[in-house]
Amino acid sequence: MGNLTIRNLADSVIQALKAEARANERSMEAEARRALTERFDRIQRMVRLRERTDALSRATEGIPQTDSVLLLREDRTSLKEKSVAELLALQVAVLKKLRARRVLRTENNPTGDLAEYLFCAAYGWEHEPGKALDATDADGKRYQIKGRRLARRDSSRQLSAIRDLDGFDILAAVLFDENYRVVRAALIPVGVVRDHSKYAEHTNSHTFLLQDQVWDAPDVIDATDCLRVQEALYS
Repeated sequence: MGNLTIRNLADSVIQALKAEARANERSMEAEARRALTERFDRIQRMVRLRERTDALSRATEGIPQTDSVLLLREDRTSLKEKSVAELLALQVAVLKKLRARRVLRTENNPTGDLAEYLFCAAYGWEHEPGKALDATDADGKRYQIKGRRLARRDSSRQLSAIRDLDGFDILAAVLFDENYRVVRAALIPVGVVRDHSKYAEHTNSHTFLLQDQVWDAPDVIDATDCLRVQEALYS
């Protein structure tokens, strides 16, 4: 390790260093060493941060960026003053930006949680999260709840994997648009799910596409209007 001699320090600096050394029960030499080391560490962290931001800037070159004035204006508006719908729209914008910057791979969240919230609130179901069971009603019927967000980049209507067809009686499913507004929703008996799903051996699960013809299947209930009424409460 090297040595360093510092000459012509201001008396005020020396006095401040002595005071710090006494307060920390260290020698002046140890206090000076600590101060210089911490200062250098901060500089190094700033250098590394600048390198990362420069690399991120190069990676997103050509991608339109939000004006900082708009971001500052948005920051001044308390999130507490926003409605649920406004917060969801903000969530979409954030997810898009993070995906564009390659921080995230998808824009799916919070699809599942929102679907469960809407169905349980609209129908008065008891939320009971489990492997195949998300909610039950007053009559003991078991519901698995799923949602799918239809984004411009991905308009697939395939719901997430269904692991156990014996674990629920009705599939409650909803399609959202890109801003998490309800497009269509349905209550689908498990028998219909069996008839329209495909088994995937490699994942030991069933895949189900929420296509428009599902609403025409026997005993399927269109839940769109019911969920939209609940949706309107937080708009």
